[in-house]
Amino acid sequence: NPPYFDYIIWRIIPDVSARVLLLKKGEIDVALDLPVREILGLLGDPNIKIISAPSANQLAIPMNAKIPPFDNINLRWALTYAFPYDEVISTVFLGHAQPNYGPIPTGFPGALAERRFKTDLDLARQYLEKAGYSRGLTLELYYDASYSQHEQIGILFKKNLEKIGVNLELRPLPTGQFQTGLRERTLGMFIQEALGWINTPEYYFNMNFNSQSSANSNGYSNPEVDALISLALTEMDDVKRAELNARIQELVLADATWIYICQPNFLLAMRRDLEGYVYQNTELHHFWLLRRTGD
Repeated sequence: NPPYFDYIIWRIIPDVSARVLLLKKGEIDVALDLPVREILGLLGDPNIKIISAPSANQLAIPMNAKIPPFDNINLRWALTYAFPYDEVISTVFLGHAQPNYGPIPTGFPGALAERRFKTDLDLARQYLEKAGYSRGLTLELYYDASYSQHEQIGILFKKNLEKIGVNLELRPLPTGQFQTGLRERTLGMFIQEALGWINTPEYYFNMNFNSQSSANSNGYSNPEVDALISLALTEMDDVKRAELNARIQELVLADATWIYICQPNFLLAMRRDLEGYVYQNTELHHFWLLRRTGD
């Protein structure tokens, strides 16, 4: 059957409040990338419906170990223990996110069942001392300026780092400039979301931690990990592949180049008279499935 709609008008509306207002007025039918707080504010509107689903999208803070001072593993551990994991999930995402404990997304075979590296400021101070830094260290955190939730995450991280004597400067970048930094691997520490299109651990390993992957935005490189990923991608035996994935996960965790935060739920706001939307694990929008009721 042909699509119900002949075409779609795609409007770029950077202001979140403007997108919400236009959706409520019915001047647009779907509003993309709304923060959780705005989504929840629409729940009582009889003309709006919310599509919600758990997601494998990993929200994390990668660090480039080739860019000082992030070449110091003790500093990376200090930052890992200083991050406010639970506070981000409860205050930024208002509980609408799953914790992510490691390089294998929550819900996948082999994923860690609990967080090994919890917020512990005393331990963070100890690692900071091991790294050779006393009070007064200044770091930069880059993020895409179009994601308001990433700014909120940065603010919470900054508050925790201040408690251990580290100053964090927040560096929002326009989307194009941020993407260039990811592609060229010039950002020392940044917030990113990583969503794969195939829900297997080895696919995510290959995407995020293979040194030759274009999606490996922090330049992570471990020859043993590269070799094991190649084996896992072609191993047909489920047990052997699981063993390979477990080994890869341990090696990647030991290198401490990512701060694993959470997997925000997929949330999409649209007019109630639209029907037929089907959530895809790729989180691409199949708008040709939509139709308008009552026509």
